[in-house]
Amino acid sequence: MDIYAKPGTKVKFIEDNPTKAQIQWGSHSDPSVLEVGRIYTIERTDIRSSHTKVYLQEFPDIHFNSVWFSVWFKDIGKQDIYKEKVKNLQAENARLVECINLQQDKIARLCTALNDAINRPMGVVPDSAVEFYEANK
Repeated sequence: MDIYAKPGTKVKFIEDNPTKAQIQWGSHSDPSVLEVGRIYTIERTDIRSSHTKVYLQEFPDIHFNSVWFSVWFKDIGKQDIYKEKVKNLQAENARLVECINLQQDKIARLCTALNDAINRPMGVVPDSAVEFYEANK
């Protein structure tokens, strides 16, 4: 589940055999009061350095281990929305990578022009680096 889930988020209890370690770690409450497969509502989460305590509206005074829950989607449409968001982020990432590659190419060409201007091979004059830079701003 998302440990940053907001109050009101629906979660499904999925752990049918919690270990003693899962219960003892962080002094979590025994989940035997919960039903496997049932949907619960988050009241709040308490994020610690190595575990997260989940408080449910149905049991507001006791906390459970976050690893026992998964986010519950009311309908498949929400899953599709998240898949679409991931797809859009991947496309944006690809555009950013392409932009970075173009900028790296421009920087490499500018370095070559500056090197040529400084070392003046075969009649290159310092103004050629300036011309290159101005044309590629």
